[in-house]
Amino acid sequence: MNKILFDTKWLVTTMIWCTVGFMSPSIYASHESGEFSKEVMEDRIQSLSSDIDIQYTPQIEQLIKTHTTRGKKGSQILLGKVNVYFPIIENEVYSKDLPEILKYIPVIESSLRPDVRSRAGAVGLWQFMKSTAEMYDLEVNRMVDERKDPLKSTKAATEYLQNLYEKFGDWTLAIAAYNCGPGNVRKAIRKSGSRDYWTMRKYLPRETRKYIPKLIAAAYLLKYYHYHGLQPALIDTDLLSVGSTTVYQKIDFKELANELDLELDVLTQLNAEYLKKYIPESDIGYNLDIPASKLIDFYKIYQPENVVEQETINHSLDLNNSETDAYVDQRRKKKLIIQNIQKLNLPDRIPSMEEVDLVHQEIAEN
Repeated sequence: MNKILFDTKWLVTTMIWCTVGFMSPSIYASHESGEFSKEVMEDRIQSLSSDIDIQYTPQIEQLIKTHTTRGKKGSQILLGKVNVYFPIIENEVYSKDLPEILKYIPVIESSLRPDVRSRAGAVGLWQFMKSTAEMYDLEVNRMVDERKDPLKSTKAATEYLQNLYEKFGDWTLAIAAYNCGPGNVRKAIRKSGSRDYWTMRKYLPRETRKYIPKLIAAAYLLKYYHYHGLQPALIDTDLLSVGSTTVYQKIDFKELANELDLELDVLTQLNAEYLKKYIPESDIGYNLDIPASKLIDFYKIYQPENVVEQETINHSLDLNNSETDAYVDQRRKKKLIIQNIQKLNLPDRIPSMEEVDLVHQEIAEN
């Protein structure tokens, strides 16, 4: 029987991010002008991360103002994409016990666009060059480019970042090396006589001098956007709740879209790694992502032997009547509530049960 992966990379954690839009409008409207004093912005920036060397600079201030004023439309589109890709990215970052700041790297690398290609030939959410991608076992050829696969590229990128940290023993330098390569960082250390990013920065390539400031501004935007009157753009629900299965036969996306009554664009967005708009036949199998609501229909056409098992999985998830399911559901709800507490900008600590109850009540009422 084909391997079934009822895809938790979106389905289980998407609710965390989707709830933002259901919260009280007052949260978004607290500062419609998006203007804040320098002191307020600096305090917020200093609270972002203790894993990298964060400083408040005029460059960062200007980047934030651009994101929240004349760049507002693009920022809201970006914020909508967070609902799709951050569950995948966060799962990898948190499961490997890596610094939270790393999850913002795809924001500045690709604006959370898996299909984007730079002029230099870097591809995907994490903007891998082909040589680096192949070092981390990503398949790149004329048919398949796994740099465009959100999950596989995120696994590779976090492994690469871990290796860079082992080389430098400092996350700020590791992130800089992710952008310009470890050789350029070592050269800047030698020329400056310092391992402090802000001291050695003038010896780094021009793009890397801007890289950490861009990362800090991106982290600020995603954490505090609601105080600047920004709201995430709406995302097609078919991109939010996704099922995944392994296929061995050739699957043409245009034919599949017609058979499942799906937009072709949805299939190509969910499976951007397949460059010819079809999955090639393979003995080892390739991953296919489709909206979870269409998974049973897909099985009925292509893998009828999996229909009963998948219906059983769905039934178990719906009923949620076993001790294990209840435990999983409890963890999901707790994570959802904690994320909403963070959106309310409470102090950086584990919330009390009273605070959890208050936020839960607000979600229910709105």
